Amino acid sequence: MSLESFVKTLKSYGYSSQYITQVMNTLLRSYTEYTYSRRIVPTKETGLLVAFRVLSDRGSYLTLTSQGLAAAEQLIKERVRSMSQDVMTPEFFFILTFMYPHLEELEIQFLRSFKPLEEAYNRIMTTLQRSGLAYLEGDTVKAPRTLYTFFEFPFREEPFQQAIRQIRAYIRVSALNRRIMRVTFSDMKDCREEVMAAVQDMRSRGIIKEFVRDKGYTFRVLDAAAYKQFIQALLHEALAAFRFIPPSPEFRPLVHCGWDSVGLLDEYPVPQDMPMNILLFGDPGPLKQLWAQHYLYGELLNNKGAIYLSVNSPPDDVRRNFLRFNKDVSSFEQDGTLIFVDCYPRRQKSPHMYSAPIDTSSLTDFAMVLSDAHQAMDIQQGICVIDSLSNVMLYSDPEQVIKFAVNQASRFKEWGWTGLFIVEKGVNDQKIENSLKFLLDGVFEIEDDEFRILWIRGMVDSPVRYALDISPRGLILLPKR
Repeated sequence: MSLESFVKTLKSYGYSSQYITQVMNTLLRSYTEYTYSRRIVPTKETGLLVAFRVLSDRGSYLTLTSQGLAAAEQLIKERVRSMSQDVMTPEFFFILTFMYPHLEELEIQFLRSFKPLEEAYNRIMTTLQRSGLAYLEGDTVKAPRTLYTFFEFPFREEPFQQAIRQIRAYIRVSALNRRIMRVTFSDMKDCREEVMAAVQDMRSRGIIKEFVRDKGYTFRVLDAAAYKQFIQALLHEALAAFRFIPPSPEFRPLVHCGWDSVGLLDEYPVPQDMPMNILLFGDPGPLKQLWAQHYLYGELLNNKGAIYLSVNSPPDDVRRNFLRFNKDVSSFEQDGTLIFVDCYPRRQKSPHMYSAPIDTSSLTDFAMVLSDAHQAMDIQQGICVIDSLSNVMLYSDPEQVIKFAVNQASRFKEWGWTGLFIVEKGVNDQKIENSLKFLLDGVFEIEDDEFRILWIRGMVDSPVRYALDISPRGLILLPKR
């Protein structure tokens, strides 16, 4: 009996939609219990299902018939499809994969002892329960071990699988494992190579002494401090693949360049010293400016120059934005490696040395003040942020603004600098937006808290997506793959 036929049969018997939903939930719960424990305890609610031969009485417990399995699996597929795309995230994939094909007590203990993972685990299990894909048993939410196979995740799985194996290895040889002095091969499910490599590495460093190798490893710890440091490094190396796990607010990653500053150093294929002109495009809002400011700060730390042409807000507001994320740029202004060009409209004269208020200046004035700022620096490499072209188009002919952007982009390349041109999506004519996308080297888009590299001419041909994480630590991109 198909799921559709089953529902029609219930309706033909005169049952209300609410009761049919209750029956379908019972069917799903029976399926989840079946896949989790291979044993279904009979309940009063399953009587109707037995009547329709979906469940079959086998002695002291109930089991799903082939028709029941097919109907329940179809029900799960429908609920998976109906769930929001928000669940298609690295953390959701990690939790489901970590549970599959078996979830042992050590894994549960690990998930609930590491706070960021505990929060992700509880949040995901609650989401599954609300969607009818998991059920509550006592104080524990349980989900079918085969649930992972119903989802199609939009990123490559191998980096995550490798990290999961490393985390399992960490659990097997860490203090979470009460049998720390003995690790049998049967303990090494899905992580045998990683466990053996860890044991061999610790032995070569003199951290442990192995004296039995029969059906696994039995060893004793020679250096407790070195042992603790080693297993923590093993865990952190694995967790590096899961950027959805936010570091503590005190954590300050080392930043060596702009791409590193936004979390793209390992992902991005462009050489750090290669100048290019990028259109930073997206919905009206502060995210584009925040991304550009974080990238610029990373370039300053890399001993490059920076010019920030501010039309969208006064330079003092931009400085305060940097300070919000503990990025003080005053020292860079003092040594002349950062120059703000004040183009914010005002009636009084700007206090900044480099100024061309947009309400009283022309596009030629902008080009001249940018050239003056660059000459004052005399730095071989740097970045210039134009914030934003959409504001300029409110005061000047959009066609002329396009020519200004293209000419300025050509000049940046002559300098050996990178240009970031910010454009507000939907503010300008579609033709204008498309012209800018075509004429510059590449397009980055920020929309609905998602960052996308749409393309970079000759380097990136297909879109790459990232989630945006904004916290007191700053802005960082989380790979969606």
